[in-house]
Amino acid sequence: MNRTTMNRTTRTRRTISQKGIIGRFLPIFLGMLLLMILLVLGQPPSPHGIAGTIYLIDGSTQVGLGTPFTVNDSTSGDFIRDVTSVPVPGYTGRYSVSIDGNDGDLIIVRSWNASHYGENNRTLLGDMAGVDIILNRTRPPEANITILFPPDGQVFNASITSNVTANITWFGGSGSQCNTTLSIVNESIINSSPGQQKTLSIGAVTAGTSSLQVWNITAGQVSSTNLSVTADCLESGILLEANGIDHALNLTVVDTTPPLIIPYAPLNSTSTSNRTTSFVFFANDSGVGVANCSLVVNGSITVTNTSINGAMNQTLQQTFNIGSYSWQIQCYDFQGNQRITGSYLLNVTLPDLFVNASLILFPKAEFQENENITINATIANIGNVAATDAIVRFLELDPLGAYHQLGQNTTVTIPAGGSTVIMANYTTKAGTSSIIVQADIPLATNGSISEDNESNNEGNRTISISIWQIYYGDVAKDIILGAENNASLSAWYNATIISGNLYVVDSDSSVSWSSLQALSRDTGDALQMGDFPELDMTLNISYSEDSVNRTYTENGVIRNTTTYTVFDVPIFNVPSVNSTNTSSFMTGILWDQSDGNTQYNGSQDVVFVTKISPTPIQGAYGIYNYEIRVPANLRTYIQPSNSQEVSFYVELK
Repeated sequence: MNRTTMNRTTRTRRTISQKGIIGRFLPIFLGMLLLMILLVLGQPPSPHGIAGTIYLIDGSTQVGLGTPFTVNDSTSGDFIRDVTSVPVPGYTGRYSVSIDGNDGDLIIVRSWNASHYGENNRTLLGDMAGVDIILNRTRPPEANITILFPPDGQVFNASITSNVTANITWFGGSGSQCNTTLSIVNESIINSSPGQQKTLSIGAVTAGTSSLQVWNITAGQVSSTNLSVTADCLESGILLEANGIDHALNLTVVDTTPPLIIPYAPLNSTSTSNRTTSFVFFANDSGVGVANCSLVVNGSITVTNTSINGAMNQTLQQTFNIGSYSWQIQCYDFQGNQRITGSYLLNVTLPDLFVNASLILFPKAEFQENENITINATIANIGNVAATDAIVRFLELDPLGAYHQLGQNTTVTIPAGGSTVIMANYTTKAGTSSIIVQADIPLATNGSISEDNESNNEGNRTISISIWQIYYGDVAKDIILGAENNASLSAWYNATIISGNLYVVDSDSSVSWSSLQALSRDTGDALQMGDFPELDMTLNISYSEDSVNRTYTENGVIRNTTTYTVFDVPIFNVPSVNSTNTSSFMTGILWDQSDGNTQYNGSQDVVFVTKISPTPIQGAYGIYNYEIRVPANLRTYIQPSNSQEVSFYVELK
């Protein structure tokens, strides 16, 4: 192999005399302006003389003959390597060279011996003398690397394990914590074998020592790549003599062996009711890897996978109509080598699971909030083969739009033309909920059973419970006087006409009855339409179709207002709606100003109010004195909620 030790071409030294250098200084200064103009105009590099003396670490003793040095023009790239060679006593450290460059270039001059090196960086300006170097810096360790195997152009057989062997020789100073590293340009073509570390520890080294380092590698994908070996130590720095890296180029991997294929499922002559059948097989290529595998059905390719993992089983899926089929697996490797299995038989017959709303049964027609009920659902198989191990579940889509599973999944096997009943327990909620029954889940991927019809596996039936609780009844105006020990003194039973108001609040509320204001009005009686959604949010009923906002307003306008007299003080503009289906009874909403803030913000007590009819009249549920609607969640309005109840107050006049 041809290996280049230095990165730049080493040129033969061109020696000039010190007298010649000094003689040229005056013309250089006189021609400086002209040189600057020439540089601007792109003057090509020209020869410049560089001369100086190289000294040992004491700064006064010249180095001996044969001491190496380099001169580098970092701009033009001209690079000279040579050794001191003036055989005159007192001048053994002298050097002089001519380097191609332009004034203003950075010139780097270095020299070294076994233990030290020195450096002088100067800006090029004509011919320069006195560019001296003192070897006053300790040399770091340097690695000279030669890759012994593989040579450039080496050919490997795919999947074959081989090695990289490199000789590493150290120059310069001693080093500690030294390592060598293998780097591969394309690891899909050649990579280190399993368990092989790319960086190997060499430990401490001294100048002149050598070692062989070996890495196990494995050929992979067919193609060509390069690799390199580097080495360094904790003290590593500038490279003066060693190359620090070596390369092995144009390493090629070839392959001529077709992939290995082992079919696992389905077994030959399998009869299945799964219309979508999974074909499971193992495919591997010991050389470059498997490029693709295809399912061949009745002689034609139906599906192809181009992402084959040779370390695990592969699956190809195909959806069939009812019938009989022959199938094979065909695979290619990345070199184009092909293999195809023998033929296998498959018979496909399908069941058909069915459920709809009519097959979901509730125990009664009407419900109240928080009732525990049992829901029945019938799952039928209207196909001509059995459905085996179908997974069925109940779901609830609650009033907030969230899905919840009711109970656990149920696994059923239903014969052709048969059915089965499954059940779920459910606690009713205020608002509209949907009870969903799904057969052969997950529906999004058509479950685990192939069916003749995949679109009839879900039934949905709604159950609606108003968020409002309706209270109604009679009010008796009885006045009883009692002693402080609660012993009765006397009583009058007033038979006169009854009037007044009925109030309902959260039992955790503490209402200041003289500080009530109409909801939607602030303390200055200005309109505040945001009170309605604020109350809905606090009651957690914003989702409901019959929320406070939707019940009391329409298109951003209050449906109706009423004046209520509370403790002889009229409260105007109280939003009011029919308590049920008749205008005989209305329900209004008030808020307590004494709880702070100039408008309702959800933190103040709220009061639902209705007027008591002086005489019993017809309502939605009979004849009585009052009828009032109250959100069921009013019982938890005040947080933390110590009492899950509402309290009734009556003001009689």
